[in-house]
Amino acid sequence: MVGLVIRDRDTGLVKVDMTMNISQTQGSVVTNSANGSIPIPPPPAGKTQFSVVVPLQDLQLEKGKLPAAVIANGVLSWVYRYNTNGWGNFSANCIIYYGYY
Repeated sequence: MVGLVIRDRDTGLVKVDMTMNISQTQGSVVTNSANGSIPIPPPPAGKTQFSVVVPLQDLQLEKGKLPAAVIANGVLSWVYRYNTNGWGNFSANCIIYYGYY
């Protein structure tokens, strides 16, 4: 594997290892507070895709709920699921970043 490794001069311990997998963002999507899905490009060979859900509004103040995001077969999908018997719960608008490592 090609990369950069920096070791402590005295102990030989690795301080920086740039040969490890570093994440690469491929894109993002705004949920608009609704369930949905989008096609996404496949990762390079040997890489694993991931997603990160980030709220675009204050969840503590408003009792907003985040969606569950799943990547499968070239599709990023997200679904809001929560108990609707209580008051004040709602689907929070979020941005979902996706990429690979």
